[in-house]
Amino acid sequence: MHRTGTTRRTFLRAAGLGVAATFGAPALISCSSSASGGSDAGNAGKDLVPWPDYAPFNGPTPDLPGDGKGVDPGYLTYPDKTVASVAEKPGTGQDVTAMVITYMPPPTPVGKNQLWQAVNDKLGVNLRLNIVPAADFANKMSTVMAGGDLPDIICFGPQVFPRAAQFLAAKCADLSDHLSGAAVKDYPNLANIPSYAWQGPPIRVNGHLYGIPITPARSGSILMINRTALEQAGASEDDIR
Repeated sequence: MHRTGTTRRTFLRAAGLGVAATFGAPALISCSSSASGGSDAGNAGKDLVPWPDYAPFNGPTPDLPGDGKGVDPGYLTYPDKTVASVAEKPGTGQDVTAMVITYMPPPTPVGKNQLWQAVNDKLGVNLRLNIVPAADFANKMSTVMAGGDLPDIICFGPQVFPRAAQFLAAKCADLSDHLSGAAVKDYPNLANIPSYAWQGPPIRVNGHLYGIPITPARSGSILMINRTALEQAGASEDDIR
């Protein structure tokens, strides 16, 4: 928990945890105990900081190029040569706590989880995850929002929580200085997030940036049709839209 704001080092620690999405986290919020914010935490009538610039990372050339607008690049085979996006580990061995949502059975504990251990090693941190099943997440989030013992990172899922915007503005770290406009280019992995992904709630609150999105493909769920069966049933594509 960041007691007096967010420095570059503490932000690097939080920014590096985008890999928490591996465990099902749809959004990341870096929290503090600041009491600023007030009851009016909407964006209407506020000076809005710019959305982060989009600077695609020049990694291995994809076989199927994306477009930065929702179509992800694709690879038919694992690249022969990978490219490091950052020169140093963001962490220095410290604990980092996070509350994340899962729609699957909880993962194997870190002591027997090679993936989790590898993430810790690459980030240079001891990632302590409070992994909450989706069915319990709303109650758990309400308890966390009402209490004062906040983790370093909180995931906001698709659920809508009462006074969520006020909570973000009052209790979570303002990341605007690190993320808005060209500032995000100091963090290549975050600058690689397409512009559309930033613009969903609850990223910008009270005119400032409080979150880091996990970037899904814009296509979402895809319905595959057995055209032969559809025609045999005397139906058309319009009938199932």
